[in-house]
Amino acid sequence: MNKNKRNTMKRIAKNLKTVNYRRNPKTKTYHVITSFETSVAELGLIYATFTCNGKAMNFLLDTGSTISYVDAAAVSEMDLELHEYNDSVIGLGGSQDMDYYCSLKLETPETVTVIDLPINDFSGPFGFIERESGVKIHGLLGNNFLLASKYVIDYEKMKVLKPKSKAVR
Repeated sequence: MNKNKRNTMKRIAKNLKTVNYRRNPKTKTYHVITSFETSVAELGLIYATFTCNGKAMNFLLDTGSTISYVDAAAVSEMDLELHEYNDSVIGLGGSQDMDYYCSLKLETPETVTVIDLPINDFSGPFGFIERESGVKIHGLLGNNFLLASKYVIDYEKMKVLKPKSKAVR
């Protein structure tokens, strides 16, 4: 690397600011969505458990995925209503047509999130996770969900957090 590039990189690094969400005056308090210490110990992966139609559903939190999905087996098991989707999704595995989606109301004791999720067959990878760990995974929540929900993944404390909404008066 030449000297000019090195100086530019140093200047950029010097100007980057780390934001500590715990000290951000705009959002002081957070709901704890889940602690993932156990899920990392069990699976080596982060998952969150939500309630949907009175039943527990486990979703992998995948910051590497741009789109969220629900597993086809979970749709059958939960008796969820299907809607036509007719779109393609492009990922590392190539392009895949998505024919259906379903709307889910995902609840924690403190939060409710309604999201439309395309349906995908994850029986291979999710089946492997269940066989190896005993944990049934129902879907995958990617960056579209994490950003829209404003979730914060605190790797130091091993918790998934969501800012508390300010009360409207």
